[in-house]
Amino acid sequence: MPANRLPISLSVCLFTLSALAQGPPIPKPPDTPRHAVTDEYQGVKVTDDYRWLENWDDPAVKQWSAAENARTREYLDQVPARDSIKNRLRQLATARSMTYSGLQFRAGMLFAEKHQPPLQQPLLVAMRFPDDPASARVIFDPNAASAKGSLAVDFFVPSFGGKYVAAALSQNGSEDAVAHVFEVATGKQLRDVVPRVNFATAGGSIAWKPDSSGFYYTRYPQGNERPPEDANFFQQVYFHKLGTDPAQDTYVLGKDFPRIAEIQLHTSDDGRWLLASVGNGDGGQFAHYLMDSEGHWTQLTHFEDGITAVKFGADPALYLLSRKDAPRGQILRLPISRLDLNQAKVVVPQSAGAPPRPTVLPSKISCPPGDASTSSTSWAGRRACASLSRSYLTAFPVDPFQGSAQGEKSRCLRSPPSDKSSLLAEVMCSSTFPRFSSHRFCIALMLPPEAQLVSSRQRRSLPSNSTTRK
Repeated sequence: MPANRLPISLSVCLFTLSALAQGPPIPKPPDTPRHAVTDEYQGVKVTDDYRWLENWDDPAVKQWSAAENARTREYLDQVPARDSIKNRLRQLATARSMTYSGLQFRAGMLFAEKHQPPLQQPLLVAMRFPDDPASARVIFDPNAASAKGSLAVDFFVPSFGGKYVAAALSQNGSEDAVAHVFEVATGKQLRDVVPRVNFATAGGSIAWKPDSSGFYYTRYPQGNERPPEDANFFQQVYFHKLGTDPAQDTYVLGKDFPRIAEIQLHTSDDGRWLLASVGNGDGGQFAHYLMDSEGHWTQLTHFEDGITAVKFGADPALYLLSRKDAPRGQILRLPISRLDLNQAKVVVPQSAGAPPRPTVLPSKISCPPGDASTSSTSWAGRRACASLSRSYLTAFPVDPFQGSAQGEKSRCLRSPPSDKSSLLAEVMCSSTFPRFSSHRFCIALMLPPEAQLVSSRQRRSLPSNSTTRK
């Protein structure tokens, strides 16, 4: 993709281009008085003169924020390049490049969310084959259901036979979702509307019964069941039968779970088993429960067992990721016929040790140990993280030049140290920091001044930015 067609950050774009242009003078900022606020943390007193700005209910804070916004608008509205930037961003944002996410295969159909600019929200669709997107049939269009595009699909789950799909819908980015059920063949919405199946505190989950007569779901407190401060906690599992009043839904599991429990539901491929994974908040502790076709629950693991994930296998067994006495993780196999953690056997032991430490390279590309990540196997999409400190410069032990980029690698290795440093920095910036409008801005933070010059020939040979959805 040509560089001039790359998605760019509005804020950085405005900053960069307006800085290059001779823009209007910057208005004087509003006065910001100091009001010292002192907190004590473990015996240490910390004073902050501007803590008062965190209280949005304070009229003085609102007045200050409005003055800052007015100052910003006064400047930006006079930037000569503003209209051209705005038009270009609108062109990029509304480009008709469709993408699909959340793919789930069920009953010979592929269900997905279809992102179709310039529509505000993705469509819920079903298609027969992944290589035939033209066959996608719209099941639900949230844009048509909300004039402002404020209705979103937080998640969806198709039924086993592919007849229905349950979708958690929320308004205005609240993530306070209500489950709706749609017929896949017609897009018709059933009268079943189940409230509070999802929220930002612990997420949400739905799992269908194999006969599609109803579904299990995570339920948050409703009405006056809990005090207001607990309304978005104490998640539990309930069952809803299609065609019935949700107020009559049946409690299934979770009354004894902690306040901050985060529940995810999973069914085996044949629908005979329902697995509930219960996180103890975000602390990395999990407990797991398994329900058989008769509705009997067995607790497989406890928080202290160090089992962080459980998956159904193709064979009649569960596969467990254990970190107990295995900090790098090992895989256990537990037969479903013997649901006792003591009977689990190690099938994949943890690795022998960590990879070698990063080594310092002449290129001075920076990456703090323990903060590195890679994503796509495509070299242009690989991520090489970098410290934004010029004083701490160690190299990331992953070659950013992969596959078709070997020619670029050879040229880089033949280059003088300063050119090598700059060229490698551009590759890393293009994959690690796609939000920057200019690679030069990224490089200025990564390299010493003597290594910041990159020839135009090198720039033309570099890959385009690539972005991946979280």
